[in-house]
Amino acid sequence: MKTVHELLTEARAALPHRPSPSEAVRAQRTGALLIDIRSDDQRRHDGLIPGALVIPRNSLEWRCDPESAWRHPSIHDYDQRLILICDQGFQSSLAAANLQQLGLRRATDMDGGFVAYRAEGLPVASSHAPPRGKKSNAAARHWDAIYEARAPEQVSWYQARPETSLELVDALAVRHDAAVIDVGGGASLLAESLLQRGFSDVSVLDVSERALRHLTDRQGSAERRLHVIRHDLLTWTPRRRYDLWHDRAVLHFFQDPVERSRYVEVLEAALAPIATAIIGVFALDGPHQCSGLPVMRYGARQLAELLGDGFRLVDERREEHRTPGGAAQPFTWAAFTRRNQNILPA
Repeated sequence: MKTVHELLTEARAALPHRPSPSEAVRAQRTGALLIDIRSDDQRRHDGLIPGALVIPRNSLEWRCDPESAWRHPSIHDYDQRLILICDQGFQSSLAAANLQQLGLRRATDMDGGFVAYRAEGLPVASSHAPPRGKKSNAAARHWDAIYEARAPEQVSWYQARPETSLELVDALAVRHDAAVIDVGGGASLLAESLLQRGFSDVSVLDVSERALRHLTDRQGSAERRLHVIRHDLLTWTPRRRYDLWHDRAVLHFFQDPVERSRYVEVLEAALAPIATAIIGVFALDGPHQCSGLPVMRYGARQLAELLGDGFRLVDERREEHRTPGGAAQPFTWAAFTRRNQNILPA
């Protein structure tokens, strides 16, 4: 028999240098992965460490073993530097020792945990959804102004035919009676293309009233009208479930980790237990900004990492979009299926 103090002492003896919070943040800038294993309640109450992966303690070994079928997309070899973070630096030491036994020789933990991190005055992001108000209104004004200044066929993201989106819909064999939501669809032609193909339940969500007005004006007195939802995606509460989520060029505008986390929350709330998501974003070699706003750039692996365990990457593609002005914009497209069961061992 051993005391817990003895177990902790043995665990820490097996670890390489346990960095202070400041050292861990500097290591993160040079490629180390910070892994937050605190409970959901602790993160909700105390906040998030920007850029840290969130992996629950009860699935840590499965998610960090490079040979595991359930490994996290960011874990790819045994030589990565992994720095675990718990609340005070005790649980994380024991967990890091387990990763050492898996062969992850550079796994360690942050000395003092999140309590020490916060005491050093390092940045903490709120874990709560951004409130409605000024930010949502500013987004609406920004996109309304663009559609006031330009016709829909003059904006940089215009496509006369959404080829890649339709190809993915076909490849995934989405049923014509599926409930579809096109988030940030605005004046895009995708929704109408789906209706023309026989889809009967298509919704478009956008923050811009002017963009949606272009869409509804084109519909005229058509027998099947689109379901139009004017709302900021980050503050939207879905009132129903959808079988297909489509997003072309919305996600990449969310720079803040809290906004990206909120995006995933809305996605999960909007989708049926078994459903599909198609997401298009600027590729890793794509533009750094769009319409005067900075953007994030992604590969399919980064998208899979963001969406997390509940989604499985089933298709990925690259598109070279040509703007009406002739500029090339590389896009990453990724399709995911959602399952209504936990795929990790109990």
